[in-house]
Amino acid sequence: MKRMVGPFSVNPIGYGAMPLSHGYGQIVDDAVGERLLHDVLDAGYDFIDTAAIYGLGHNETLIGRALKARRSEFILASKCGWGPDRHDLSVCHPPAAPSLDSLI
Repeated sequence: MKRMVGPFSVNPIGYGAMPLSHGYGQIVDDAVGERLLHDVLDAGYDFIDTAAIYGLGHNETLIGRALKARRSEFILASKCGWGPDRHDLSVCHPPAAPSLDSLI
């Protein structure tokens, strides 16, 4: 059963992409990450979560490159406002442009 996230209808469980380039243990190489992202879509996930801070932009670039041809198959969320100015929404506008460049 799908749920509404704003104007988007998505499955209730999405894929959090942080481990592809940041965070928990050893980071996978790009080829493995790209394969995993395709497997995620093939398994029916239609919501992917990332952030500009993950891998200092690498996560967004990886997703953009790997799934460019499949962009119509999923909703993508990228977060901002984390870091030295964490939880300050005024810092979100400047990072949006590089994120869009990476993800498109």
